[in-house]
Amino acid sequence: MSNLLRDVLPSRNPGEEQLQLFRTSVEEHLQIISSLGRLRGGLRTRHPIFGRFDAHNWHCMFGLHLYIHYKQAEYVIRKISAQHGNRDDSAQTRSAG
Repeated sequence: MSNLLRDVLPSRNPGEEQLQLFRTSVEEHLQIISSLGRLRGGLRTRHPIFGRFDAHNWHCMFGLHLYIHYKQAEYVIRKISAQHGNRDDSAQTRSAG
């Protein structure tokens, strides 16, 4: 798998470090956006699916994109919580047996 794909695809073994990386990327994006001027009407670049985007379009798409990752992060949290719960249950079962 190329480095680019490895950098953008979800981890097969998600953990809390992925959540922190996600939070950091959101904070960095918000800092960059707040430092920019006008987003509409400038240079347009090609989105691979939706056509040509100016900075405003990219910023709007980023919000949608983050929502998808937010749902993925919720899944990771549920998975981690369930794993911790399962370990606790199995430890209680072993000590009770």
